[in-house]
Amino acid sequence: MASVASKPSGSREPSRESTHSGRLLLRMPRALHAQLAARSEAAGQSLNQYIVETLTGALEGETRADRPAEERAAQEMIEQAKVQGGRRVSGHWVKVRAGGAGRRIVDEARKTRARAIVMPLPERRAQAGGSLFGKTLETVLAERPCRVIIESAPVSSAQWTNAAQAPAPIAPGR
Repeated sequence: MASVASKPSGSREPSRESTHSGRLLLRMPRALHAQLAARSEAAGQSLNQYIVETLTGALEGETRADRPAEERAAQEMIEQAKVQGGRRVSGHWVKVRAGGAGRRIVDEARKTRARAIVMPLPERRAQAGGSLFGKTLETVLAERPCRVIIESAPVSSAQWTNAAQAPAPIAPGR
């Protein structure tokens, strides 16, 4: 809890000399308290630990949304990359809020001093005013905290023929 300097007017403002002790008294509705307690117990964490991790994740753009299929797919991609790349490859998945993936990838690459980021080439979609590669990839390419490798899946001959016959979407001019 921050210390406060008393003022004759009765208003309470944090003192400029105060330091944050890491303690906070928080009032909340009983129903929210019960819900947080139930979730922390289900996660096998103390209530304090659960709340701190939830708040930290919220500040970093993470989410606790339950997405088992996406989580399995992400873990499988990481394992496949480790098999292909050997000891040089590391990785983990983090659930982030919509629109926050590119920023999180860049921050993580800087934090771990990554030598390269390998990302899939997203499917091309014609979107009015949209980006050619998708927001996540464009954010990573704009920041480029290290080498960025864009990997595309092999295209079968049938897909190649169909792609050659279909009109390609045109990116809007800038």
